[in-house]
Amino acid sequence: MKRQIVVLYYSYTYGNTRKVAEAAQKALGGQLLQIETVTPYPSDPSTMDKQVRAELRKGTLPAIKPLNLTLEPNAVVLLGTPTWWFKMAPAVRTWLTSIDLSGRTFIPFSTHAGWPGSVIEDLSALAKEKGANVLPGKAFRFTDEGGQQVTDEAAIQSWAQSLPKRI
Repeated sequence: MKRQIVVLYYSYTYGNTRKVAEAAQKALGGQLLQIETVTPYPSDPSTMDKQVRAELRKGTLPAIKPLNLTLEPNAVVLLGTPTWWFKMAPAVRTWLTSIDLSGRTFIPFSTHAGWPGSVIEDLSALAKEKGANVLPGKAFRFTDEGGQQVTDEAAIQSWAQSLPKRI
């Protein structure tokens, strides 16, 4: 029986997290879905930064747009997020706290601009609380200026190509 593969991601500006998600989906097949907030974050970096810091401090779970997704009992879920102030994006936390992952395989990934923080650990712990079998995650480093990639394309492709062997 073929397992359902779902690659979910949230990406705000430069598309770094989307780039990793697309590589994973290309290697595994399955669905590629973007998590989006109902109310977009401000485009002004300073205003957005203040909002995100407040959300992280308060534990805010912003409303997200519905995803056309029904997880099968043995699904494999990859979930990617940018690292914001050493934490997962609040929209990713919203999705992860709203879903039952019992019996599913979960693989987290993140992008960051120099310090990965506790994102992979936090994603893994929350997925375990939701019943998932969690496999080791991966953090990819990018610069924070113009979205220029520090992790080379070969590293992303190597990780993506390793995924079929892991599931």
